[in-house]
Amino acid sequence: MSVRRTAVATGVAAVLLLLTACTDADPDDPADDLVIGISGTDPGLALADGDGGYSGLEVDLASYLARGLGWDDDDITFEMVDPAERETALASGDVDMVVSGYAITAERDLAVDFAGPYFVAGQDLLVAEDARTTGPRDLDGSTVCGADGSAGLAQIGEELSPGAVLRPVADTGTCVDLLLSGQVDAVTADDVVLAGYAEEHPDELRVVGSPFTTHYYGVGLPEDSPDVGAVNTLIASALADGTWQAEVDRHLGRSGYTAPLPPAPGSLAF
Repeated sequence: MSVRRTAVATGVAAVLLLLTACTDADPDDPADDLVIGISGTDPGLALADGDGGYSGLEVDLASYLARGLGWDDDDITFEMVDPAERETALASGDVDMVVSGYAITAERDLAVDFAGPYFVAGQDLLVAEDARTTGPRDLDGSTVCGADGSAGLAQIGEELSPGAVLRPVADTGTCVDLLLSGQVDAVTADDVVLAGYAEEHPDELRVVGSPFTTHYYGVGLPEDSPDVGAVNTLIASALADGTWQAEVDRHLGRSGYTAPLPPAPGSLAF
């Protein structure tokens, strides 16, 4: 499958013309749909809407990128991809692009290509709205919930006060349910992920706002993809023309979370 079409987006025509010279994609051929891997489970970022579709910041950003690469909305397919399967899905051609909280790392960069970053995230805490927590060191005697086997759960173990208790469960959503019912005192995950839950429960939950790691989310593409430059240009356009901020406000505005602007797309070096 190819991520290239003959249409060119305003502001990126010079880049995209380089890509279209070698494509013979047929818009009427279902095999030429652009398949984008997303989480599908993260409110505010990418969540199944119950009607067979998905909504969220990453869904809208992915659609923006796809349209900029010349794809019609009817030719874009979103597919849930497990985090552990992202590299495999790109290498096999099961998906053409991944926009799914995909942190850019040197190790992953050996297996796939990245455009971006389009987001800067950091591991943080979600707590009750009236909690006085300002960071992991305030949680002595408290129970902190995180997704079992996640890097975040291991990371926060190094940051917590000695008297805190870690409670691993299947996923972040389950942790949030436990927090809402008072069975745990805090949930840990990337701040933007937590902001999606705070957006759903703005009067009950808040993100502490004291991240202790830094993750740069990028758009995953197959290794040696010719589209990295075009996607970087489109991300830069979304940042410059207000599209990025408008989507952050629309999907996370009630959470109280302030998203930092990412560095220039393509500027990260390993």
